[in-house]
Amino acid sequence: MAAIKRITNLHRRRRGSNATASRGADIGQMQLSAIRYLVAQEVIADAELALRRGETEAAEQTIERAMSIDATSTRLTELRVWAFWCADRLDAALNILDTHPSQTPRLKLLRLMLFGLTGRREEARLELAQWSRQDPCPIAARALLALMEMDEGRLDAARLSIKRNLDRHLDHESLTLLVLIDLAEDLPDATQQAASQLGLWFAHRRPVQPLLASLSLRKPSRQASAPIEMVSQLAGELLRDPELIPTLVVAQRCRPNPARIDLLRRALARAVGDLGDPAPAYEALAELSQLAGDEQMARHWAVRGLKHHPYSATLALLLDRFDCPEQGDDAQVIKALRHVLKRHDYPDVREALMRRCRQAEKDQAA
Repeated sequence: MAAIKRITNLHRRRRGSNATASRGADIGQMQLSAIRYLVAQEVIADAELALRRGETEAAEQTIERAMSIDATSTRLTELRVWAFWCADRLDAALNILDTHPSQTPRLKLLRLMLFGLTGRREEARLELAQWSRQDPCPIAARALLALMEMDEGRLDAARLSIKRNLDRHLDHESLTLLVLIDLAEDLPDATQQAASQLGLWFAHRRPVQPLLASLSLRKPSRQASAPIEMVSQLAGELLRDPELIPTLVVAQRCRPNPARIDLLRRALARAVGDLGDPAPAYEALAELSQLAGDEQMARHWAVRGLKHHPYSATLALLLDRFDCPEQGDDAQVIKALRHVLKRHDYPDVREALMRRCRQAEKDQAA
């Protein structure tokens, strides 16, 4: 590999050099770091391609050469473990993980997976159980624990592990396992509910489609309402990180999804009163209501938001988008636009005001 040759040659030049200038040494170190990064990216791509092709020996050789230069790279370590795993050298793969200087969550999970394949299943289960009670804990770790509990017939323990995931984040792996647990316990209503949620949010994912088909379920209507627990969970996340609100609205503006718009509207309506700065939430509620085709609620949120934040250009322009069935409503929009222009000389607000005033004059003349 060209990148490995470059970094090896640089090592040799540095060993043979007696340069004393600190600046030269700093530049050399920067070059070395940059080339190491290039090596990592090139090796990762080559090794992953070799593993996908089933060329484990070629993948091992590529990774070994790079590890001789940067033995601490966690991603290279992961690939090395996978290469040994694919070659059925499980003890060697475990040895790599046991001797690695750092234990990232991904490496820890790999280690516990290998425990389950090398006669240390109960040890893995106990360690996963302890890990699953902590935060943070990867979704995959709790899912692995649930699978192990299901294999042993401990369905209540499996459900508890999955519930810990779903209480924190809605993901298709956990919902899929919940469906399987409900099936195993012969709970048709619970199975239907979990499968409906799985289809509502993740029917586009290929691993989910065969399961839904086997249950004779189809993707439910996007008008289906999200459960109150999901609304509460999202409201809590928005209160903790209100900067998410504009991003979520932009996502729906680009690719509208009626179910997600409904969930966002309900969560924001619950959270807006507790936000330190509710302006973004009012703006989001007005725009999401418009995206949902609910013009009445869009006007409601725009008017309510302007009472709290009269200089919000976003809310004033949103209000301007709606038809005004009564003369007073038209005057309300003009007043809102003028109020914004007292503080911000925005061209789009000024243009909207001029258009509204011209229309109002025509209506009055008629």
